[in-house]
Amino acid sequence: MSSNIKLSLPELVAEAFPVLKDATYIRSFAPLCVLYQDTEFHLFQSPGRDFLRSFILVATDYSDPLDQSYELKNLTGSYEFEFTHIITPYKNKEFIEIRQHDDMADYDIRSLDGRWCYYVAEATYKPDWT
Repeated sequence: MSSNIKLSLPELVAEAFPVLKDATYIRSFAPLCVLYQDTEFHLFQSPGRDFLRSFILVATDYSDPLDQSYELKNLTGSYEFEFTHIITPYKNKEFIEIRQHDDMADYDIRSLDGRWCYYVAEATYKPDWT
């Protein structure tokens, strides 16, 4: 089934993360009760060899993949999306492993006005039927 919902990506993001060009936008996740929204999660999926691959585009004013992975897991309820790897910008096939207390570098890009930073994480999830 094809999704009729389209997400218009900024050109900066589309160029930095070409893996999203072939992926289908599924939905967004964001906290319900916030005064100032600081992080948005956008779910994309694309066919892999034997299964669907899930990617999360994160738009945030601060970049902390480990903390944001926990936040997303809480937001998604029974699906429990969780980051496994960060996709290196401009290098579609290079991944950065997420590790606690690790100083990760070169995994995100900033918007031209400097307000938002973006990164893409490959994610796993627990399907609703399990």
